[in-house]
Amino acid sequence: ASVPDAEKGAYLEARRRCPELVDDDHKRAFLWREGYDPERAAARLVRHWTFKRKLFGPVKCYLPMTLSGAMSDDLITLSVGFVHLLPGRDERGRNVMLF
Repeated sequence: ASVPDAEKGAYLEARRRCPELVDDDHKRAFLWREGYDPERAAARLVRHWTFKRKLFGPVKCYLPMTLSGAMSDDLITLSVGFVHLLPGRDERGRNVMLF
């Protein structure tokens, strides 16, 4: 069964507003996570964008999750030390934040 159209809103908006964030590599990560089951991967991808929109709002969720993107308003909070960006990266090259 495919994902109902009514549930795809945030994902379809992401494809329109930030196609560079919904590229083949992005989709491939969801396929990998779901054992290459396309239906489960599609459902997870749609849930991801729906949750991201709820968490970050209708503007920031479509920006890159970087200090110059969606988190640019949080630079002061980060510099105060409530949240700390660790100096290294994880085994996949991603930044690591400590809360």
